[in-house]
Amino acid sequence: MAVAHNSLITHTERAGVCPKVAQTLARYSDIRLTLGIYAHVELYDQTTAIESLPGPPAIGEVGGEGWRLTG
Repeated sequence: MAVAHNSLITHTERAGVCPKVAQTLARYSDIRLTLGIYAHVELYDQTTAIESLPGPPAIGEVGGEGWRLTG
């Protein structure tokens, strides 16, 4: 049964289902169990998340001066 829960939670997370819904589908009472044990984040998931972010603003772009170094 644990394998089915691993698969269910991981696939619902990848599909963009909110964590509370995934918790309810798996019938867990604690979100920490749902996300900490049964949700698996792989390199593919991290890459997809990074690629979905907007790029940095260009210098001279309306409403911004680009990125500034802060360190």
